[in-house]
Amino acid sequence: MIEKIYIPTVNRVDNQITYSTLPEELKKRVVFVVQEWERPQYKYDCEYLILPDTKEKKEKYISKTREFIYKSAGKIKYAMIDDDIVIARRNSKYFSAYNYISNMEKSKRVLIESDFFDMFSMFDSWLDDVGLCSCSQTYFPPSDKLYKESSSVSFGVFFINGSQLYPFIDRMKLSETKIAEDVILTLYVLGYGLKNRVTEEYVLHKNLSVDKKLNSSCWDNQTLEHSLEDFKIIENLFPGVFKTLYNADGTPIVGYRSSPKSKIDWKLARGSKLKSSKSFNTL
Repeated sequence: MIEKIYIPTVNRVDNQITYSTLPEELKKRVVFVVQEWERPQYKYDCEYLILPDTKEKKEKYISKTREFIYKSAGKIKYAMIDDDIVIARRNSKYFSAYNYISNMEKSKRVLIESDFFDMFSMFDSWLDDVGLCSCSQTYFPPSDKLYKESSSVSFGVFFINGSQLYPFIDRMKLSETKIAEDVILTLYVLGYGLKNRVTEEYVLHKNLSVDKKLNSSCWDNQTLEHSLEDFKIIENLFPGVFKTLYNADGTPIVGYRSSPKSKIDWKLARGSKLKSSKSFNTL
């Protein structure tokens, strides 16, 4: 069973998007991950995980928070979902190769209660063999396959097999950057020979911080220069796998939130070439 649902959050006591969408039964598994100064403001009947040294503002708050969750969760099966996430389910008609038929009026719908339980049951089953699972992105066209492996994941929605991940946590450099910390985790998972699996049926429908409907403690003060510094760190950790993309004139190609674009060879991440990287020299 997926025992806990960790929701890292800050400055959104009364605007818990992810939590509010969960069925009551799943809300019982929620662990809010909060800073110490903010804990008294939370009145939800949930478990709480209080971050260490939270009175000090840290540039790498997000990456350090996620690392703290991985270490605190230990060897259980668990989910880690950002506090501003809306997930949808695609119509089963897209997976006709499995003899599935249409199960809704439109191409997809925001999860209803039964969808949540179906999704959690599916991820729970997958995590018997897979280290890391996630959803696809709503703007990617649906595949005729139910899932893909050794692939990019929907950052902000992780389902984790702690028994597979935990033995490697102390070897991973997970808080070296302010952004793209989820990319780093996924590349380490693949580099250590674990599987990752991404469902095509369930998609990250909305990330309200990315949609700029909510403030983001990670991105609001991030500059292109800061992002390039973080990308260089990732390039050094995973040479040949992660590459920052540049224009012909040497300037970085810029994507959303004025962040540089990158190219990631997810298949190579599971290969022997990556194992020779200094990132894995403690094996």
